[in-house]
Amino acid sequence: MTGADRSGFALIGALWLVVAIAVVSANAWWRFEAGSLLAQNLGEAPEARLVAEAGLAAAHTALQGRLERQDLTVDGRRLVDPWSDVSGRTDSSAVGTGGRLVTTVSELDALLPLNLVDERELTDFLTTAGADGSTAQTIAQSVMDWRDSDDLYRARGAERAWYRSRGSTVLPANGPFGDVTELRHVRGVSADIYAVIAPMIAVTGDGRVNLNAAPAAVMAALPGLSPSAARRIETLRGSGRRFFSVYDVALRLPKAERESIEARLPALVARTTFETERVLVESRGRTAGGRITHTALALFERQGGTAYRTWVRHAR
Repeated sequence: MTGADRSGFALIGALWLVVAIAVVSANAWWRFEAGSLLAQNLGEAPEARLVAEAGLAAAHTALQGRLERQDLTVDGRRLVDPWSDVSGRTDSSAVGTGGRLVTTVSELDALLPLNLVDERELTDFLTTAGADGSTAQTIAQSVMDWRDSDDLYRARGAERAWYRSRGSTVLPANGPFGDVTELRHVRGVSADIYAVIAPMIAVTGDGRVNLNAAPAAVMAALPGLSPSAARRIETLRGSGRRFFSVYDVALRLPKAERESIEARLPALVARTTFETERVLVESRGRTAGGRITHTALALFERQGGTAYRTWVRHAR
């Protein structure tokens, strides 16, 4: 995920302010376009929820606007993929309420699907992200133990008894991760490691990775792509190269890397995409004085020229 200075999505800051003003003044039901859900009755909803919903509405407006523009440019570059370079973060004051809104936008297809990767893929991701081999194996096996339904340890893993013995108040779910923040409690994940890997991870998704957007560490988890190949792809993208197929990628890699791709070609094709089709938006609203917060997380998907909000989750 890119930083807050990414200009491609900077318009969200202004757009959400317009939405917030309209919502507060209308004090009524907010309706989204086709495929979206009806928001809660904002006249009765807590102030923090109102602000968070305004952030989602602004993101929806911005994403739809990108699909409708034919001459979309970012930093002087014309975008072939209208949803590329949307990742970013805004922190704004909430008009009409005195609260704050923090909106984080992430290209889902550029993130590692934590609940779908296997141990080897996760180990490759971690080492490419900078973890040493021993730590990467410990984390990868501990994540597998956290996800599986039994209490049997892997060699470097950890189950509930291990966490209890160390006084942890958060125990393995013995099921899929519900939130990226759960990684903070996994054996081997230090604060420094978490800070590096968390922005590259999602707990939702179908396993596909956009080779035109994902960082090298995420691409290194794909079948047939070594860490060196992933870094080479990232370097080529940095020089302006855009890829349109796995074959296009293979042609621009050294022979050994091409052979690795060819050996796992069907699996790699099934796990890759070349456009941003899904976007995660986290909108965190906070009341004046920071007394109450509300987080709304939504998934937006594109179909043709329309941006759909396919699901939303709320949390205090």
